[in-house]
Amino acid sequence: MPRTPLVVTLALALALGPAQSHAQTPTAPGEPIDKPASQPASASKLAVLPIGLTGSQDETAGPRLSEYLKRGLARGAFAIVDPAEVERLAPDGCSEVKCLGALRKQAGATFVLRSVVTIDDRDYLVRLELLATKDGAVLASSEERCDLCGLAEVGALVEAQGALLRRKLGDLIQGPPRLAVVTRPAGALVLVDNELIGTTPFEQNLLDGEHVVRVMLDGYVDDERKVELVPGVRETLEVDLRREPKIARHRAAGWATLFTGIPVAAAGLGLLALDDRQVRGRCDGIDRDMFGNCRFVFDTNWGGAVALAEAVAEACEEPSAFRFLYPDEASLRDKVHALATRVYGADGVDWSPLAARQLATYEASGYGRLPVCIAKTQYSFSTDPKLRGAPSGHTVEVREVRLAAGAEFVVMVCGDIMTMPGLPKVPSAERIDLDPQGRIVGLN
Repeated sequence: MPRTPLVVTLALALALGPAQSHAQTPTAPGEPIDKPASQPASASKLAVLPIGLTGSQDETAGPRLSEYLKRGLARGAFAIVDPAEVERLAPDGCSEVKCLGALRKQAGATFVLRSVVTIDDRDYLVRLELLATKDGAVLASSEERCDLCGLAEVGALVEAQGALLRRKLGDLIQGPPRLAVVTRPAGALVLVDNELIGTTPFEQNLLDGEHVVRVMLDGYVDDERKVELVPGVRETLEVDLRREPKIARHRAAGWATLFTGIPVAAAGLGLLALDDRQVRGRCDGIDRDMFGNCRFVFDTNWGGAVALAEAVAEACEEPSAFRFLYPDEASLRDKVHALATRVYGADGVDWSPLAARQLATYEASGYGRLPVCIAKTQYSFSTDPKLRGAPSGHTVEVREVRLAAGAEFVVMVCGDIMTMPGLPKVPSAERIDLDPQGRIVGLN
């Protein structure tokens, strides 16, 4: 039976009881997410029905698989109804709403787990369903095959499926983990496990477990932290970003470079230029050979090369705060946004319907990791050819998106720009012609 968002919402609302109306207040880091006061998580109970076996005569298979299922459900955020009570109320399974109602009223079960294992020789099909006792709605399900397997292998599969449904049930009861990231200043990119998911201030539900969170903002040092997310808990990261080192902080090194590196480089270039030139005042009379060449010339090639190399090496030792404008993991849309707002001084990006469809197609095909190339007017940082220089407050308008798969970049065609070889206002082709004698003219 397929699960729909409406069915899930109604089942939860009925299973967990009506929520008290309350005002939302900021939650402290690590504080559990607010739950309705009328239905604490500890009141939720799960009734595990006996595993239904079809195609097997082995009477011990069911109890053995039940032990694996019990291990998969261990440490869940719910109580498990006593198996003897479940056997009494549902001796032949529970496929009717009346049976589910009995489990709800007499055993206090909010949810029921139904498991069916179909056996064909050594091929197994394991299906688990999580139902709400209120109306029998299927809240979650899991189905896996195990071909040419033994009972131990099937047991491990049952245990894994049980653990999966345990997590889903925990999310239904407690709510999923929630991560909030606040930076000062705001507007930083937020990456979770190297995947760009938003900008600060940021708040979103995530999977439980350990994650690596990195925030990036142009002009500031990246901040990276590990967080452990727990179901039902809202974790907040507050990050005061530090500015990247500026040139002023390295003023001493800069002056030293000015008075050492530049003169050394100039001296090296001078020596290279002087190499093999005649020495003035030493090229008269006997100082010339039979061919008239001066016997005395400067031999400064090696000295100039060494001096120039030393200057370049010193320049390479200078402190650098170089960083890329955007990470490779960012989406194509976020890459264009970063370029438009951080380099072009734009307020945002406007995508035509065609460009939006092309963008989604290329990202779905796996080209989202490629860098972007902007095809736009050469007269300004904007996409409006009437503007000049570096205006601010404009909007970058993307007309279409083109893939250069061989060169490995994606071209954003902006405004009314035409993509063709660069030509002057009057191309030379307009002057090329044939004269009356059939000769080509206008090539010079």
